[in-house]
Amino acid sequence: MRSLDPDKRSCPARLRARCAAACAAGRSRLRQERGSALVEVLVGAVVLSIATVGILNGIDGAQGVGAKNKARSVQATLAQQDIERMRSMPVATLDNFSQTRTLNVAGADYTVVSDTDWVSDKAGIVNCSNTSAKAEYLKLTSTVTSAATGAKTVTETGLLTPSVGALSTSTGSATVQLTGVNGLPHPSGVPVTLTGASSQSATTNALGCAVFGYIPVGSYNISVPGYVTMASSSPATSTMQVYTGRATFTPLQVERPASIRATFLQPSGGNMTASQVIWDRITVKNANLIGGKKTFIRTAGKATTVDATELYPFLDGVGVYAGDCAANDPSLYSTSYFNPSAPRGWTALNPGDALRAVNVEMPMLRVTVRRTSPTNTNFVSSKVMLTPLDGGCTVTATVSAGPFTGVSRVMDIAAPFGSYTLCASNRTNTQSSTARKNTVTVDLRTPVPGTPNRPVTLVTGTTNTATASAGDCF
Repeated sequence: MRSLDPDKRSCPARLRARCAAACAAGRSRLRQERGSALVEVLVGAVVLSIATVGILNGIDGAQGVGAKNKARSVQATLAQQDIERMRSMPVATLDNFSQTRTLNVAGADYTVVSDTDWVSDKAGIVNCSNTSAKAEYLKLTSTVTSAATGAKTVTETGLLTPSVGALSTSTGSATVQLTGVNGLPHPSGVPVTLTGASSQSATTNALGCAVFGYIPVGSYNISVPGYVTMASSSPATSTMQVYTGRATFTPLQVERPASIRATFLQPSGGNMTASQVIWDRITVKNANLIGGKKTFIRTAGKATTVDATELYPFLDGVGVYAGDCAANDPSLYSTSYFNPSAPRGWTALNPGDALRAVNVEMPMLRVTVRRTSPTNTNFVSSKVMLTPLDGGCTVTATVSAGPFTGVSRVMDIAAPFGSYTLCASNRTNTQSSTARKNTVTVDLRTPVPGTPNRPVTLVTGTTNTATASAGDCF
């Protein structure tokens, strides 16, 4: 009988074949699934990493918040301790008290700022906005900051009532307000001192006020170092009177000083060299100065420049001219001489300007010194001198030169505006011991600006004559 199984192999052979086929199929499925398993492993690792980072950040954030909270607690404690520290200080010490300290707690730095303000029952803080308020209490303020808390600030305040007798019947309050050239209060931190019945010091607050809570009654001199008044006096000063049980308010307009450097010039077209145009003093004009002007003198003598320092920076500018007397002022002869469009004699000033440049013109004479009937034409020397005739003008201008050859000598000389006596003298090599001089009156007031090379000729002669006499001009 024929077998129905088409596979003629024996049972063991067929079993081995099926096993081999099953193994091959399994290996194939494993090869197909191996890549997917690797991807799943990688995805799982990423998810685990993210979860781990999140957990760690959460822990770290919690620790950071805890640290900041701890630091804020330290801030609050330091502020409270500072208030108590100020309460234990004498009232006199707390008047205008301001102090900044740095304290280290557990490795972190804390900045503690301590301040006091005088307070009135009726008006609150005593400052520029309530100038009639009498100081009665002290407001204590402590502000603590630290990098450990970022931008967070802790501020504690308290009131201190002076003990009986601390504010005696012989004291009063004083407030000094500082305003600048623009009329606005100066920023906080400007030092102000009082001397007189007692010595006091304070710095201005945000309103430009220095408040002296209770000080002995009497007269005081106010001083603001580093600032000038409109009179261009340095340091800025004023006076005030403090009365018993009352508040005194004194406004004071001050500003950071400016300075200028005046360079002397001859009129346009003149023949002098720059080093020949010299003088030793200048006058600065502004209607707000005492008497409308202030003179500055170079103590080292005449030079091509003179400096004016510690000037109030007037918004309308200043006029500047050579000399120190009224007749030297060119605006007396030309009312439009000082103006912003002029190339000389005027400059604007700003607070803090350092040696701002300004050109100052001086009139110029071209003097020809000539001899008559000379026995020898060789000059040993010649001199020219301008002596002021106007009241209050005392400084002379002089120039000398030689030796030179010829019967005449041209000499240039510059001086401030005004009227002068002009003297010219000379010597020859045959008159080495006896010089001849001649004088004449000259007017250097007009025209303004001065005319360059304004000519004057003086004949000195060879002997004493009606127009010449013996001697040198200087």
